[in-house]
Amino acid sequence: MIRIVAAFAAVSMLAGCALSEDVATVKYVPTKAEVVADAKPVGLTVVDARTSDRNRISAKINGFGTEMAAIRSDKDVPTIVTDALKVELETRGFHVQAGGRPLTVSINQFYNQYGAGVFSGTANGDVNLTVSVGTGAGAPAFTQTYAGTAKKTILMANGSNAAETVASALNDALAKMFADPAFVATLTGKQSSVVAAPVAAGGPTS
Repeated sequence: MIRIVAAFAAVSMLAGCALSEDVATVKYVPTKAEVVADAKPVGLTVVDARTSDRNRISAKINGFGTEMAAIRSDKDVPTIVTDALKVELETRGFHVQAGGRPLTVSINQFYNQYGAGVFSGTANGDVNLTVSVGTGAGAPAFTQTYAGTAKKTILMANGSNAAETVASALNDALAKMFADPAFVATLTGKQSSVVAAPVAAGGPTS
């Protein structure tokens, strides 16, 4: 009996006020980085490839795991991704400025999916970005997709937990991006061949 009551209390806590929308701040934490030799100026463009409800980064759930009220970011997602990329690029010596080597980043996925458990739940962040490094004419010099994920155990399916996991997933995606020697080499002008990759399958596109 005590176990049943405890489980009910945990589910109720997880759901919280599932009918009211929440607004959260996504706080990006930069990766550790060193200056790249021969780093050159970059002209950065971020495009939102998602098709609907673009400020929705998650949804609250009820005790059965069904999505309820939306959780939205207090900043538009392209601004969050742009700011994070600027930090990562500048830290490595790639100054972001007009006229620099064209770098286009498309946001395919930026979402947290909550899951319900018996005594707690999970928050699952998923960020998917496609990058294209241009040459100024013709086909891009480099194209690749990077998927970042993050997962944590939670007691509340609220805005702050959703914001934390998508921020961690963004960090994971950008860490993979800058750990890719082909990507970095193309930014420095040391690689000119086209590298293509399909967009990885993701979850909700909101």
